[in-house]
Amino acid sequence: MPAQWQVLTSPRNQSMTATYFISSDTGFVISANDCFRTTNGGLQWSRTGPGGNSIYFASKTLGFIAGKNILRSTDGGNTWRTVHNHPRRDEFNEAMNTYKAISFKDELHGVAAGYCWACRASVTTNDGGETWLDTLPYHVFPPQGDCRVVAVSSNGTRYVGCWTIAEWLQFTELFSRRSESDWWSLVDGWNLHIGSSWFIAKTMYWHGEKQGWIGGHKKAPQRTPPYPYYNVRVLFTTDAGETWDSTKYVFPYTVNTITFADELRGFIGDTAGNIYSTTDGGTTWKNDNVPSDGRSINSISIAGGSRVFAVGDGGLILRHDLPVSVQEANTSPPLHLYPNPTTGRVRIDIGEAEAAVVTVVDMMGRVQNITLVSDNEIDVGMLTTGTYVVLVRRGAQVSTELMVKAGE
Repeated sequence: MPAQWQVLTSPRNQSMTATYFISSDTGFVISANDCFRTTNGGLQWSRTGPGGNSIYFASKTLGFIAGKNILRSTDGGNTWRTVHNHPRRDEFNEAMNTYKAISFKDELHGVAAGYCWACRASVTTNDGGETWLDTLPYHVFPPQGDCRVVAVSSNGTRYVGCWTIAEWLQFTELFSRRSESDWWSLVDGWNLHIGSSWFIAKTMYWHGEKQGWIGGHKKAPQRTPPYPYYNVRVLFTTDAGETWDSTKYVFPYTVNTITFADELRGFIGDTAGNIYSTTDGGTTWKNDNVPSDGRSINSISIAGGSRVFAVGDGGLILRHDLPVSVQEANTSPPLHLYPNPTTGRVRIDIGEAEAAVVTVVDMMGRVQNITLVSDNEIDVGMLTTGTYVVLVRRGAQVSTELMVKAGE
């Protein structure tokens, strides 16, 4: 049964470039010129500031917008101020000199990247966005550099994907940086993969530490026949970038956005207005046949682990309420947590079911590092006070339960 997506009333009839939600009800959509916020699940929107190309919240109060410049909010998106100007805003092609993507490891460490002519277009911050520094060396790309995608894995490794033109060959280079003391280095597993040639990255997503996804499209070479990987528009890794493979599903149009709600549930949006979903971690995908009227899907966001929002051209805003469980049957094992609330260890009871894989995510959909004490017990003492979703996977079945982490 395809997922049911609802078309929401848009605050403005303009192309929406990105969306980000900090809870199931509170989130943001942005266009090139405006930023809008909702506090009731997308039923109503109010303008809170200027827009851009990408939006990211490092916490429920600390948010960033990347576009012509980098904007910062410290009050949950109520107000925004410019904290960094693009280094080439005054050049003749200033309309093209913009930041296209932004992401954060935590409230202090982030990375942004975009287009620049004859300059470096990737910057990082280590002080919560107050100051931003150039970090990529000049030899990363020739005079025209287009850093289109960024992402941060759960262990804090930062990734930047840059589109490069070398004589007649065009390709995407992928760089990583593990810590503040490290320099950017090429991800050899990606750059040696034949699929990266003529590949123009449009989106990148890391789930956990080792599972990464890059989507985009192949640009047909003008002097040679199409490569064997010509139809590949999504590549993924399960070993932190050492090796990459393409999905068995052939996506017919350029992929703009990829995101996952948990280890199993994921979504892909393309330029033809299609949204594809997976319930098995990306092994198989299906077209959800969303009511987009063919308008490009530009960004997809998970809202509090219980909803999915997608935005696109022509003011398109879609919402899908996730089912409680992801298995195709309605017979997932019951899940009980105790004590709940907890200050430390949690016992997991799934009845007669055998030991399973346990994942804990916060209400922003981010996977948390926990200690596995035994097959049926975890230690969450290192987590901050708040509400989390515990997912227990056994084969193709997944059970979920809310867990409250109390203060000491």
